[in-house]
Amino acid sequence: MIGYASIDRLQHVTVVASHSRVDIGIWVANGWFRTLDNSSSNEELAENVLEAFTKTQDGVGQEFVEDVKGRMPELKQSQLIMAAMR
Repeated sequence: MIGYASIDRLQHVTVVASHSRVDIGIWVANGWFRTLDNSSSNEELAENVLEAFTKTQDGVGQEFVEDVKGRMPELKQSQLIMAAMR
């Protein structure tokens, strides 16, 4: 199993996010992410990346995608903040 994590260093924070591969082979954000202060240590960043890898799933179906979409209201605010900071 391949783990997929993204690391986005923004002006004031670093965002570590996990992704999963759907049945048709594309990678999608699965809703797991952590926001770290940019002064966080390399060890803390590494711990979060490793945790993101454990949240990766392979071959997820439409139910998984719908579940993530269903949680969008609770994720939306933080994602909007992240998008605004980019």
